[in-house]
Amino acid sequence: MPSLPDVQDPVVVDRVGKTYGPHRVIDELSFRLRPGELTCLLGPNGAGKTTVIRMLLGLTTPTEGECLVGGTTYRALARPLTWVGSLLDGPAAHPGRTGRRHLRALAASNGIDSRRIRVVLEQLDLTGAADQRVGEYSLGMRQRLGLAAALLGEPPILILDEPGNGLDPAAQAWLRQVVRGQADTGRTVLLSTHLLSEVAVTADRVLVIAGGRLLADATPDELTSGSSSLEGAYLRLTSPFSTHSAPPDQPQPGGLQ
Repeated sequence: MPSLPDVQDPVVVDRVGKTYGPHRVIDELSFRLRPGELTCLLGPNGAGKTTVIRMLLGLTTPTEGECLVGGTTYRALARPLTWVGSLLDGPAAHPGRTGRRHLRALAASNGIDSRRIRVVLEQLDLTGAADQRVGEYSLGMRQRLGLAAALLGEPPILILDEPGNGLDPAAQAWLRQVVRGQADTGRTVLLSTHLLSEVAVTADRVLVIAGGRLLADATPDELTSGSSSLEGAYLRLTSPFSTHSAPPDQPQPGGLQ
């Protein structure tokens, strides 16, 4: 894993705002992430989680403020896959291309040693499917390929947007172990999710956002102090921004979305 430039916080979101026409979707948002921590970005649908991640990855430009990875903007990074690994809605691989060829193209475009392909295929248990077309992959296999691509350059930073969506319980448990293991090796991991059960057993730190604002920055234990559950704390924080809020400590029908 390459070393980051001499910066104290590998990921910095500093007084960021984002406006689309008359709509203010992110408002004065600030946080900093440290190495060796798995931070969960938690919030209801429409909270701004994906917008924050897209700004960090240079896919969306902030209206004001700045988003930095490794002390600079994502777009300024040379060989970005060696600094930041990301997963947004699956691997974004052409369905007619095999998993191995997808990884080979990424390695070539970022100057990554092709020997890393075999390593990540083995790490993500994809060796047997490496020469199968991506269009034939199951959802779980596509998520594995997405993580393989994120890890290809041995980046010190991982940014993952709801990677557990649609996965069955066994696949979610596998994903939890993989992501937790990456933080334990010293990587800075930002994981956007709406699965409170995963947050409770995985996160070192939780950022709760709603209405584009940061409502809490705490450990799971700090967040639940004085509350009977993580769900109760979450609902108390976000209920003013929800169109179907439930009373504190009472689950919403059908579970949280």
